[in-house]
Formats: sequence, structure tokens, C-alpha cells
Amino acid sequence: KMFYSKTALFELALAYLLVMVCPSSCWISSLMTPARSCQDLTRYCEARCRLKLRLSTKGHSDSSILPAQHTEAIHSKLTFIIDRAFPVFRVPLEIFRKFVVTTILIVSTCLWPVTLENPPSTQLEYLRTRSLAVAAVSTEESRIVAEAWKILDKAFVDKTFNGNDWTEVRKKYVRTNYKNTAEAYAAIREMTGLLGDRFTRFLTPAQYETLSNMYTSETPQAGVGVEMALDPESNQIKIVSVVPSSPAEKVGVKKGDFIVAINDVSVGGKLGSTPDDAASLLRGEDGSTVNIKLESKGKTRELVLTREILKATSVSSKLVPSPESNSFMVGVIRIPSFNKATTSQVLSEAKALRTQGAKALLLDLRGNLGGYFPAGVDLAKELLPSDTTIVSVADGKGSGSDYRTEHNGALAEVSLAVLVDHNTASAAEVLTAALQDNKRAGVIGEQTYGKGLVQTIARLQDGSALVITVAKYRTPLGQDINKEGISPDLTVKFKDKKEEVSYVPMSMYLNTVHD
Repeated sequence: KMFYSKTALFELALAYLLVMVCPSSCWISSLMTPARSCQDLTRYCEARCRLKLRLSTKGHSDSSILPAQHTEAIHSKLTFIIDRAFPVFRVPLEIFRKFVVTTILIVSTCLWPVTLENPPSTQLEYLRTRSLAVAAVSTEESRIVAEAWKILDKAFVDKTFNGNDWTEVRKKYVRTNYKNTAEAYAAIREMTGLLGDRFTRFLTPAQYETLSNMYTSETPQAGVGVEMALDPESNQIKIVSVVPSSPAEKVGVKKGDFIVAINDVSVGGKLGSTPDDAASLLRGEDGSTVNIKLESKGKTRELVLTREILKATSVSSKLVPSPESNSFMVGVIRIPSFNKATTSQVLSEAKALRTQGAKALLLDLRGNLGGYFPAGVDLAKELLPSDTTIVSVADGKGSGSDYRTEHNGALAEVSLAVLVDHNTASAAEVLTAALQDNKRAGVIGEQTYGKGLVQTIARLQDGSALVITVAKYRTPLGQDINKEGISPDLTVKFKDKKEEVSYVPMSMYLNTVHD
């Protein structure tokens, strides 16, 4: 349907040979990055090509306009066709492009010189209009969807794709013409939804930047002072604690409230949102505002909160005596989540506590939903002796590796215990299991959440991203905790306003040297 006649088709082939006949990194670069202007292509043709395409200039004052339009039309359409076709071959897009370009170069060098005199300008206009219209509307959007499909195909841990024929999924979504970016994003969300994994999800460019900063920033972002968890019964995002004197407490946010929407973006319920998604929306610049919609006992209310830098968003600590002996001082270290700075902060707090006389450390991981997986592994390295298994990770193909310590950690000989609850998840469970299985710390509290999956973030070319479940992990003793959780050594029920150390008998503080 694209070509008006055989003449136009022949014109297309020869015109493409015109711009491809001389091997040039300049032209290949323009195909790899199809943003070169008509003027650039015209100058390239005039300077490099041995062939001359003499087009009618009737109705045009500038004789370079038609060649420029023509070469851009060919370039746009060919790039569009390549990008739509490449997923069939299951090779990287750049390699496929280079293969096509190289093939055309080899063929074209055998065919020169050829000239084409005065092709019908009406056919040329038809070709140009159709090519550029299709390319402008579809190329970028389809390319984003194709890229997302390719990444999921390669990286997602479940190679059955939740029972879906992934090739048929490609045909449905990659070959669709999308009118705008919003339609392409909706298609990617539908694809991730087919996988049946609530942790695999799509992020807009803004969401990606916020989530990336949350996990990798050395300094905490401003927040509102709430800790959240996924309510297993309603599948809603539930507030499990509110930081005293925080922005949330000041405007009346209560423990037990459900977050329905943040800045008019719905969360929880059937949307598959996680507490991480909600946290990324709540965080932002210090002093900025965020609107939240809450639900409690069947009633909804909307509040406006001003974000602040909160100490509670990073590691905190205190020194308290054990209930069994006032002379046995315990350093309590609260870790609300894991980010790039967590390990250095814990080491700093532990050093200060030991200087003040702490004889044991109590890690409080209650409500810690995880976060940056490498941070959990890094902290375990500082708490375990040399040549100790931390966690075993296996991808969708069954291949995997063990994370092990290479030397004695800085805190490997300090007496240690851990507090957990049903909202202790992911990276926090990795740390807990590593300490428990290696008999490095007593674990006190409730059965943990049970998230034995590892995610990575893959950024797409337009700045959006995919959070993808890429692997499953097992504890050092080979236990699969996904959907099961970790059983504590001592089960207790936590009560509000009760000192952390009151739950922990002195016998639960284990030491690699004495126990």
C-alpha cells in the first residue's frame, strides 16, 4: 500500500542505493541515530555519492529540497521497518541494524553507476508523505514497545512467561501502530501484567528517576514520615507506622490508614502497586508538597503534606540496657530500608555505640521492605566471618552463583540479634537468613514477608524503565522462602511503645567467638 506504482518502487530502490553506495561512518551513524536533518543528508549526498539523482524541481525554488525529502523519507521508513522486524531474530537491535546496512552496502557497491532521470514528482510526494507520516507516528513508540518486549524476553525469571506464548505477545504488541507515547506505555503495562508477577512493572521516566535516587543516593530524599506495607487481605497499601513530628503526623495521618492515591495517581488494589511504588511517589525535594488520598473505615479524606528530610528515613540508633542486666548495654540500630548508603551508616552507628560501651548489637528490621538488594548483601559481609555463604541466586535458565564473604567483616565478632516482623522483606530477609543460617544472630519476632525474588531495573531508550524479576534466591542452607518467609528462632508479638530490647533475652545475642 505504501508504493504508488512500480516506478515509485524502483525509484525507492535506486534512491536508497544513492545514499548507501559509499561506505561511510557518517551515514551508518545517521541510521543508528535517525535524528539527522534533511540538510545533513543532502550535504552528505552531495559530498560523498558518486551517483546523481536528478529530480524534477518543478514548483520548488531550491533544487536540494526534493533529494533531501526523498532521502529522509527512505531513511525513516527503512529504520521503521528494521525496528519492527528485529525482534523476530532475537538479536540486539544495533547488531541487526548493522547487518542490514552492511548487506545493502555490499550489494550496492556492485551496482553503480546508475542514474534516474525525472521521476514523477507526484509519486515522489506520495512516497515522502506516506513514509514520514508512518515513521513520525509509529517508529519511536513501536521501538519502545519492542525494546521492552526484548528485555522481558531475555531477563524475566519465568521462561514460561506465566503460560503465555511470548512470540504471540510480540506479534500483538510490537506490530501495533501507536498514536502516542501514552498508548505505548499502556501496551508495556499490559505486557508486564501478563507475566503475573506484581514485582515486574513499568516506570515512567519520572518514576524511574525517583526510584533510582531512592536506592542509589548517598543522602536520603525528603519524605513525609510513614512506613507502609501491603495488606494481604485487601491488597491495599497500608500505613503501619507514622514517624513522630513528621509531616504525616502533623496533618493527621494515622497508623492503619490505607493510601488510595498519591498526586492523583491511584495505588494499591488491583493496580499491582507495591509499597516501593508508593514510596517513590511520596519522596521528592525538600519543601515540596504531595497530595495523598487516604481511606479508613469506609471513609476517604485528602491531605496535602510538605516533604522534609527525616532522620527516620536513614539508619538511627540508641544505647539501652538489657532488662536482664543493667550492666549489659545493647546498641539498637534501626534500619527502615536499604539503599546505597546503608552499610556505611550502620558501621558508623555501630562504632559510636561500641565506643559508648555497647556489648551487643540489636538490628531492628521490622517494617523493612527491602530496597537496594546489593546493600543487604554488603551489610551481611560486614557481619559475617570469612568464607561464609550469604545467599544463592539463580536466574530463569537455572544458572546462578553464591554470594560469599572474602574476609572477616568489621563487626563479625560482635554479639548480635535481629528483630523482624511480617513486613520484613526482600533484602532485609536476605540479611536475616544469612545471619540465622550461619548461626551468627538470634532472630526474634514474627514470620517474615516471604519475598525470595530479585529485581533489577532496566532503563529504556526514552528514559522510562522496567523493574524486572530476574532471579530467585535461596538461603545459605538452601531454603526457598518465597511466599513462605523466615521463621524466627523466638516468636513474639510486638506491642506499641515497648522497648525493643525487652523482647530479646541475653541468650539470643550470638557471637562467632563465644557461641
